Order: sequence, then structure tokens, then C-alpha cells
Amino acid sequence: MRQARRRFFIGSALVGVLCRIAPSFAAAPPSPPLADATLRAYVDVLIPADETPGAAALGIDRQLLAAAAGTPGHRRLLDAGLDWLNARSRARYARPFPELDEAGREAIVSEAAAAGFGTLPRAFFERTRAAAFFQYYGRPESWRGMAHYRGPPQPLGFPDHTQPPRTSR
Repeated sequence: MRQARRRFFIGSALVGVLCRIAPSFAAAPPSPPLADATLRAYVDVLIPADETPGAAALGIDRQLLAAAAGTPGHRRLLDAGLDWLNARSRARYARPFPELDEAGREAIVSEAAAAGFGTLPRAFFERTRAAAFFQYYGRPESWRGMAHYRGPPQPLGFPDHTQPPRTSR
């Protein structure tokens, strides 16, 4: 009986604490206009328009913001990465990232991709690139260029599936 009351008390206290702090995690602050424009320009560098729409045209920037809103660490990484893009852009070109031409944007994003492992630019680039590609290719509008191929994704299958893996020597 005594243990049951203790568990009830601990559980009630835990629920009370979670209810108190949960709204701060759920409600992400709105992005400033420059951050929105920077993210829109950034995803268009990652996935530009060709015969298929670009990432911004499909709203991938908004999907990245929505995904980051539920995870405080992800949102901080996104905000810090967007700030880095603008700071680096101002240092190199004296303009914010969204105002650069295509070559300037690509140079800044290439710099982030080539940054050292574990640095802010590299972590931002890798995380957002993976998320953007996941969101983009999950949309049927992005499949237009793949429409001519109707076969299986591995056309020949795995003919050596019964063999042990080969070692490289």
C-alpha cells in the first residue's frame, strides 16, 4: 500500500512537471522573415527546379520548419545554420544569403558541405540535406523524371544472395 502511494505521488509529480514544460517544447517561435527566405533559398540550392519543381515550390522549406518545431535541438540547429549561411554570405559578398545569385549561394552551401566533421555548418548541411531529400522524394510531383521507368528498383534482383559477401583485397 505504501509503495502504491509513493508511485502515485511520483507519477503525479512527473505529470505535473511535464504539463508545465511541454508547452515550451510544442510552441516553437515563428521564424523571422529573413530566416524563412534563407531556408527557401537554401532548399532550392539543394534541390533546384528542372523538369520537376524545385524544393521550395513543393514547400519543403515549410516541412523542414514543421519537423524542427517538435524537436528543440533540431530547431536550434536549423536556426543556427540559417544564421551561419547569412553571416558567411555577408562576410563574403556583403549581402544576406537570399539576395545572392545562384553561383554565390552554391559557393556558400559548398563551403558548409566541405566544413570539418562535427562543425555547425557540416551538421546543418547533412541534417537538412537528408531531411529535404526525404521530404522531396516523398512527393509524387518529384517523380516526373522517373516516370518512364516502370520496372523494379533492382531490375536484376540479387543473383548472388546465397553467396557470402565478397571481401576486397
